Amino acid sequence: MIPVLYDPLDIGDGSLPQHLGKGLLTKTTECTVTMDANYTFDMTLQIPLLSQNGLLPQIYDIVKADCGMDNPQFFEIQSVDKDTNGRMLNYYAWHISRRMAFEVVEPVQEMSIGPSYFSPSQGLDIIRASMKRVSNFRLHCEFTYANMGTNRLFFSSLKPASLLSVLTDYAEVLDARLEFDNYDVYIRPKIDYYNGVRITSRRNLIELADEIDGTELISGYAPYWTTKTNGMEVITEYGEYLISGSKLPYQRIVPYDLRAKFSGYPDDYSVDLVIIDLMVKQIMSEIGTEYIRGMNLNYHEIKGHEIHLYDTVDIYCPEISINESRTVVKVTYNVLRGRNEGIQIGTLQSTLPELISASSSSREIGIKRSIG
Repeated sequence: MIPVLYDPLDIGDGSLPQHLGKGLLTKTTECTVTMDANYTFDMTLQIPLLSQNGLLPQIYDIVKADCGMDNPQFFEIQSVDKDTNGRMLNYYAWHISRRMAFEVVEPVQEMSIGPSYFSPSQGLDIIRASMKRVSNFRLHCEFTYANMGTNRLFFSSLKPASLLSVLTDYAEVLDARLEFDNYDVYIRPKIDYYNGVRITSRRNLIELADEIDGTELISGYAPYWTTKTNGMEVITEYGEYLISGSKLPYQRIVPYDLRAKFSGYPDDYSVDLVIIDLMVKQIMSEIGTEYIRGMNLNYHEIKGHEIHLYDTVDIYCPEISINESRTVVKVTYNVLRGRNEGIQIGTLQSTLPELISASSSSREIGIKRSIG
């Protein structure tokens, strides 16, 4: 698909134009869209400086492009620079869903999500009602009681925060995922779709880089929390380390501030140790026990058997002893060619320094999760 250029006002009210806007970017030489499981949804495009029809995007212009989804998606230009020879313009744009990072949600009082309490959809309604202004984004919840079992979950937002961060953390509490389709935002169960695609070294695999990384693997956490007595903060340690089953030659222990994950505690004067134990139990379930494994693949795409984000694919490469099924966590899509440029399977995680930093600072969004 040839990208289409629009004025920012063409989508300002939440509607999507059906006309061709400013025109087709026919001289585009490269246009790539990247989508991953950490909610990256970005575009890069390259256009000659002396474009024949003189049509060059400006900052905040809108570009429509096909990126392998059911509907074409709209992206907002954020930066532009010239390459070293000064003959090409390189643009960076983000998906219009990023506009939610600039819509404010007022503090959300703690609510219980679960059977006999608020449903996941009702919780989303409360978040929507807490917005300072009416949003152009349409929020949908396809996550139900059936997806969460008998657990009772807690969610609150302690301070004014962006709609994007609140929705991201709400999905985290539900153990769901966010999916974006222009102005439509969906909270959906974490269901990986097996599409039957098999990538093999003797048929359609072009290149495979298999990386095993142990730098981010830890043995466990040392939890603590803070209470206030007469205006003074008091640090209380949980009393024991939370140790995972990871096989490391020595123990890697990282401090864990409960404030980084939960609200309500640990700022209360009196702390219910039963609730703390439930929190700790939840944290234990999240400690990884395996090395981070990631594969980057380039392959020949078979028409009618396209691969999308969250699909499960079979990988067979006997030359390096790989024969397994893995979930796609990142897709790089070539807009001009109408096919994937490459995929990544495995796990996307923050780095250990980011983990350590997050464990020692308070979050704007507070989450408390309990086991029912």
